[in-house]
This record gives sequence, C-alpha cells and structure tokens, in this order.
Amino acid sequence: MKKITSIDRDTAKMIHARVTEIMQKAATELGLTCRQPRVKINWDTSGTAPEGVTIIIVLDVADFLALASLYCLEPEDLGRKFTSGGETFRVTGINPLRKNKVMAERLSDGRVCFWHHMVVARKLGREVSAEQTLAASGL
Repeated sequence: MKKITSIDRDTAKMIHARVTEIMQKAATELGLTCRQPRVKINWDTSGTAPEGVTIIIVLDVADFLALASLYCLEPEDLGRKFTSGGETFRVTGINPLRKNKVMAERLSDGRVCFWHHMVVARKLGREVSAEQTLAASGL
C-alpha cells in the first residue's frame, strides 16, 4: 500500500474501508461479532497534512464491556431490553464522549437513541445507590 501524502474525501473513504477491514479481521480472530465498526476520520481542512489525521474507532461491544461498571451497568446488560414511554429499546453500547452515554436501539424503527446511564440502570432494574450516583457523575 502506498504512503498517503495528502488527505481528501476519496483518501478518507479508502482509510475508512481499510480500518473497517482490519477491525472485522481482529473481531473474527477474537471470536467477536463485528457489524460495521463506526469509524470517524478527522483531518485538517487544508488536506495536506496526513500526520494531522485522527481516526476514531468506536467499538460498541468492547467499549461496553470495558466501561459498563463505571456507569452502574453490568457487561451482561448489553443487548438487554427496557421500555420507556410505551417504546421498547435494546442496549447497544456506550459512548463515553457523550453526555448521555448509553446507546439503545428503538426496536420499532431501529433508531439509535442516547440515554443517561442512570436512567438505563434504573429501567433495567438496577438498584443505584447514592455513592454510585456520585461516582458516576465524577464528583
């Protein structure tokens, strides 16, 4: 593969495809199921500095397993269903960069919604103590 010397939309698409291929191979080797990993590629607007490229890979399963206990959840909560407002949702991941960190798919239309972790913990029947609430809020 030739070295990248500048970044444009086509190069970003090529990077995305390559990273996706690598992540799917790694998931297979680890015995995991990897749908389509979400890959976000940022580069400076001049498009001339490949060393300024940032590749962010969000692996829902890996993130969830590693981070669940920090947000009053358990690893086995991944895939569990809960209801709110007459709608059923399935827990699909954690995005620690968002205010509402827990990702849940609305089953009626497949839309991914972001929920506050304390709300999801309670909807899944978790007893959330005052200490856990303070720890999860970072106080």
